[in-house]
Amino acid sequence: MDKGRLAIAIPTFRRSAIVAANLGIMIDEAAELGVKLYISDDSPDHETERVIEELATRYDNIHYRRNDPPLRHDSNLLETLLWPEEDYVWLLGDSLRPKPGQLERILSFLADQDLVFVNSHSVDTRNIQFATDKTAHDLIRGALWHQTLTGATIYHRRARCWARNSALEVKKNFPQLSVILGYASNVPTSVAWFGERSLDSTKKQSYWHQAALDVFVDDWVSLISSYPTVVTPEQRQGVLKSHSAMTDLFNANFLLELKKSGHFSWTSTKKPYFWEVMHLSRLKILSILLFPVPVVKLAQRISRSMRCTIKCQKAP
Repeated sequence: MDKGRLAIAIPTFRRSAIVAANLGIMIDEAAELGVKLYISDDSPDHETERVIEELATRYDNIHYRRNDPPLRHDSNLLETLLWPEEDYVWLLGDSLRPKPGQLERILSFLADQDLVFVNSHSVDTRNIQFATDKTAHDLIRGALWHQTLTGATIYHRRARCWARNSALEVKKNFPQLSVILGYASNVPTSVAWFGERSLDSTKKQSYWHQAALDVFVDDWVSLISSYPTVVTPEQRQGVLKSHSAMTDLFNANFLLELKKSGHFSWTSTKKPYFWEVMHLSRLKILSILLFPVPVVKLAQRISRSMRCTIKCQKAP
């Protein structure tokens, strides 16, 4: 295992306490393994900068920059990925950190792949070290729902050079997937899946939480529809549904929350491919829209109670 092959790059915005906590946990292991840390800060204050200055007394291979003016979400994420010069860059969301001991295991897993997918919350715990050609496209397509997470992909220098030097079209809210899908659409690609669950997170509300329908309907559909080499029109519907189905994003409770905030309405159902993205049945979704929120919640409680009663009756 060669030291110095991997960098961890973290775009951040106004989360100094979270950055301090996560880096404080990972920094000793990173120092021992020679993994450089890069933090690209879009914050309007100097709180994160002060955190990095303190941590730099423990490890001098921390590189920090404060963006003034701010790059904003998509550009900061992409520019952070392209910043380091190491062979591999692990693009990590600022609320995430490697589980203790996993950094060394992942370093040992790197074997000149273009893209390494790191399991965060998938039930697929296999290790697939090298997939190419059609198998690589199959792996990418099946993992797209999971790779929406900023922190689930390690990028080889080849993929980053392509992103830097090509006419990369960055799809709104999905810059990392724009790199993955754009590269795989244009270059013979080798992909790996590191199936051990390897990420811990600090709970926080995602930036897109109250705009989930815009991000995971409009922008998600735009992304998936733009790379027919990897996701053919015949495969599109399954991939569109996969994110909500696998993460349970648009469940009844979340749709009720969006309805109360005014973000989910009858107009929402007119979005192109809205129904293809939803994993709940059409009847359930229409019921959420049709009935007042208290009525829907009462129906949910009755349904849960009935399921519990049936389960208890069946128990020996």
